[in-house]
Amino acid sequence: MVYDLLSDYPARIPDILLLGLTREEAERLAGRANEILSVLQPKAPPRFAAMQDPCDDWLVCDLVLDLPAELEDLLLIGLPRSEAEHLAGLANAGIIRPAGYSSVPFASVA
Repeated sequence: MVYDLLSDYPARIPDILLLGLTREEAERLAGRANEILSVLQPKAPPRFAAMQDPCDDWLVCDLVLDLPAELEDLLLIGLPRSEAEHLAGLANAGIIRPAGYSSVPFASVA
């Protein structure tokens, strides 16, 4: 079965439930669905932003969690502005992956 992780129901192709498939067929269809949906997904707003703290230092903020971002167990706080902006840009581009950041697939095999 191919499972739609967004709707929390078995996936459908227009009017066909994707049940009774072999594991290989289900994995192939789930992989294809993730490819198609990742291209069609609207561009998300940036998740990470450089922000100035009350002490006039800079930090990289994870806007989803509303907390300072972490990279390799280090909080990205107390930074010069240029470094905070650079790290936020790298994180938004997916070049670095701050702690707790993961991309979520749209479909999975159940």
